[in-house]
Amino acid sequence: MANPAKGEASLRLSDGRELTLHYDFDSLCAVEEAADKAIGKVLQEISEGAPRLTTARALIYGGLRFHHPDLSLATAGELILSDGPQLTEAMNKALMSAFPQASEGKQGTNPPSRRRGTGSRSSRSGQDKA
Repeated sequence: MANPAKGEASLRLSDGRELTLHYDFDSLCAVEEAADKAIGKVLQEISEGAPRLTTARALIYGGLRFHHPDLSLATAGELILSDGPQLTEAMNKALMSAFPQASEGKQGTNPPSRRRGTGSRSSRSGQDKA
């Protein structure tokens, strides 16, 4: 069973098999290797809605490797042909749970902005004692 807190989503294939996509650091490295491009470029292609076929296949392949290490890159392509819509839906769910901030549209600064007004006023009170 898939654990959304760990970037997972399950799906049932048309042949009755159940697969689980899982996105973590290692699976994203597998995606980069299979796509021969940085994960940022892969995710950008997907978000623009017109990814190259090799990019889509790499993303499915990388997501399947954790729970299904016996599946090959070619098998991922075959699964896309037979069960593309189910795979796409599960992939989107898994990616959204793996990267919740991205799915909410939140973007922080790097490094995070310093919040003002959260310190104590001890330096001022020390002056009052003199």
